[in-house]
Amino acid sequence: MATIDTDSAAGVEDVVFDFVVIGGGTSGLVVANRLTEDPHVQVLVLEAGTNRLNDPRLMVPGLAIATYEDPDFDWNFRSSPQVSLHFVAT
Repeated sequence: MATIDTDSAAGVEDVVFDFVVIGGGTSGLVVANRLTEDPHVQVLVLEAGTNRLNDPRLMVPGLAIATYEDPDFDWNFRSSPQVSLHFVAT
């Protein structure tokens, strides 16, 4: 699978993609991987945020916890209070 790692859309606007997967979460990347099993298929995965490939919090095991509740990584969405959790919002 070929990849283009970029912080902007420059360079991709002239490429024709067969599929566009929005979100590089667990299921989005599984879907993209399965689609690229056909070598003739072009897939674009769009993910929010900037390139963090060199961020040690993502590269060093155990440091990922430092990203929790950091608005650069966490959208801070909360659920409504859950009855089965004694009205705790997650």
